[in-house]
Amino acid sequence: MWRGVLKIRQNKSMKKIMWWIIGIIFVISIIAVLIGKNNVKITEEKSSNIIAPQAEMKSGNESLETSYVPKYIYVKYRTDSVDIANPRWEYLNTSESSFVGGAWYDDNNQYMIINLSGINYHYCGLPNSAWVSLKRTSSFGTYYNNYIKGNYDCRVYPIPQY
Repeated sequence: MWRGVLKIRQNKSMKKIMWWIIGIIFVISIIAVLIGKNNVKITEEKSSNIIAPQAEMKSGNESLETSYVPKYIYVKYRTDSVDIANPRWEYLNTSESSFVGGAWYDDNNQYMIINLSGINYHYCGLPNSAWVSLKRTSSFGTYYNNYIKGNYDCRVYPIPQY
């Protein structure tokens, strides 16, 4: 008889424990989702600094001169931020792409920064021919995945200091 009573009590205790565990897992998953949304917002804020150099006309017979307001962006795996508004950068408008959110290339250093789904990545030792091909492609994402991704590693080639 006591065995039957103990089994009933154990089953009720186990059910309570299981419901507590399920509740704790549910709360933790909600917290993780909320934290994840906050991290995405921070990443988007860091990577939304996309601006091309602005040209201004001087008065009189002076020539067209490019001036800019420094615009620093965070680049993943790089220790310092980069001023993409500096005239050394050539900007590639990829507004038609759902994957590539812009790209910048420094020909002197063969260095490219590319925005992929809101995160800026960098590639070192990228030849000008690859940059020209990226600019001419009909699909930025496909070209990136086939020819750039996995190549031009900044652990192999030097990262330029600006």
